[in-house]
Amino acid sequence: WDVAQWGLPLSQVDMVATYLGFCVVMLGGLRKMGVPVTPRESRAVMHLWKYACWLMGVDEKWLVDREQDGIVLLHHTLMTQSQPDWTSQELGKALAQEPLERHFRRFESLQRKLAYQKHLSVSRYFLSRDKMAQLGLPESVSAWYPLATLLPRLLSFSGQHYVPGLRQWQQQRGRNAQRKVLGQMFGDAKQDLIRPGVNHPGHA
Repeated sequence: WDVAQWGLPLSQVDMVATYLGFCVVMLGGLRKMGVPVTPRESRAVMHLWKYACWLMGVDEKWLVDREQDGIVLLHHTLMTQSQPDWTSQELGKALAQEPLERHFRRFESLQRKLAYQKHLSVSRYFLSRDKMAQLGLPESVSAWYPLATLLPRLLSFSGQHYVPGLRQWQQQRGRNAQRKVLGQMFGDAKQDLIRPGVNHPGHA
């Protein structure tokens, strides 16, 4: 392994845990937020991330087809992880405070604070008070936002199987929401990949 040429190698176990976080954890998170996931959709997501992570160098022996197998493997990888330290808290705080840097056209200060509180509320919905503390996040925050929106979301996404055109409407609405968030995150800066060693206007 040529460290000078390729940098430090990445642990396969850490890569597997990250890969499963983007499929297994995401699927479980969707269900807990009130978005039903069909078996067909589960298989499609697992296949997508299996292929993506094969391209990124995850050894084939760690790639799984079924969500249930991914859950078991994820638990195995988590057993190798150490307890959160100060670096985990630094990362947790930085990610939590990201909404405070977004760009809004109106009432920017107020909307930033609301987005921040929503962000923390969703985190609290998935994490215990102890886990929040380990990540350097406020323990007193409640899961008000996901709980308040759970039933409407469940009804909306369940209804797409019975109401013609609802799924297409949801897809378009979701795409518009993605564009809106990108605009909030980038502001007037170009929405582009940040390549190492290249200075981009508007990016640190």
